[in-house]
Amino acid sequence: MPLPSTPMPSSRTWLFILLLAILLALLPLTVPPDFPPVALAHPQVIAVASLFKQFALGQRHRLGLVKSAILPSSSNTTTRDRHTTASEQGLNTISNMPSRMPVYFISHGGPNVMEETSHPAYAQLQEIGREITQKVKPKAIIVLSAHWQAPSPPRHTIFPPPVDQLSQPRTIQVSLPSTTRPPPLIYDFAGFPPYYYRKTFPHRTSPPLADNILQAFVSAGGFSVQGVPDRGLDHGVWAPFSVMFDPGTNPLGEGTPIVQVSLLGDEADGEGHFRVGEVLRRFREQEEGCVVVGSGMAVHNLRDLWAAMASSRSQGEETVARPLGYTRAFDEALREAVEGSTGRERREGMLGLLARGDLRQAHPSLEHLLPVFVAAGAAGEEEVGRRLWTLGEGSMSWAQFRFGEVD
Repeated sequence: MPLPSTPMPSSRTWLFILLLAILLALLPLTVPPDFPPVALAHPQVIAVASLFKQFALGQRHRLGLVKSAILPSSSNTTTRDRHTTASEQGLNTISNMPSRMPVYFISHGGPNVMEETSHPAYAQLQEIGREITQKVKPKAIIVLSAHWQAPSPPRHTIFPPPVDQLSQPRTIQVSLPSTTRPPPLIYDFAGFPPYYYRKTFPHRTSPPLADNILQAFVSAGGFSVQGVPDRGLDHGVWAPFSVMFDPGTNPLGEGTPIVQVSLLGDEADGEGHFRVGEVLRRFREQEEGCVVVGSGMAVHNLRDLWAAMASSRSQGEETVARPLGYTRAFDEALREAVEGSTGRERREGMLGLLARGDLRQAHPSLEHLLPVFVAAGAAGEEEVGRRLWTLGEGSMSWAQFRFGEVD
């Protein structure tokens, strides 16, 4: 039996189809589940919309207007202490579109980094700060510091522990400011002159952004999420930021708030810190416009530092102590892991650092290394990591990294 012929649409119908196709082409790439399906059923609509969709995609790609996938909200959680035990499989796929803000890992030194203007690292931190304010121009900064870890889970008897023995869910904390005016700074150090404990760093924070970050971890699944009311910045943030964003020469400005997120409590959980970065990745999209900064040290062994400095001074090396053997070796291994590949291969290479024989020399405890795992996780699968600069100083390395390109 011959199929009945389909009548040709009138000119008015074609005009309606054309307008509807343009509208569909400008909609987000993923049609919401509740979008009325009837409008999509007409074959002429589908054909014309497809052409306009291809055109719109090309324009969006060039203009960087593709929006990131928005993680779903959760209605049965509280603002200050949210807990989810959902499977880690629930983490939404993050869009790999252009126009992302870069990610940085900075080696921050001690509180005295603010005053040692002749130290080579001082100029490098300033340069990164100028790059952020003058070229990147983010809407906000999300920062994680070696000096804020969430409560620790029970200790593992072997290191690194099997994945199935890692405590679940992973605890993550987010500073939740009550106003845009920042809470007092945290002076989490000892043995410095009294005026160090009166230092200030002018900045602003953002309650809406902080709550959005907290909600993103709730929605991701696999995290026990805790909001910490009005926690100030620790010295792993405000000390290097005072150099990078010197109020007198390169102020960050009130329009660029800072929100701090903790590391996980389990230093053995390198994979978990990659996942923290993955959750934060969506905030780098142009709509959110956040730069993610991990603040630690590429190599950090205070126990050996004083002896290394004394040895260098005895040989007339007054400015920077000669790097120890494991400092050079681990610094180079970290560079190779970050720069040598992308995606899954980079992830495996960086996690392999935790199995190195010199790990506990380079990092007797791992809190200063973990922020670079978060930074790599926040980077897209295809985004290249690059060491911007390094300096070995005794048992410390000042390596600075960036993931993503800056024009």
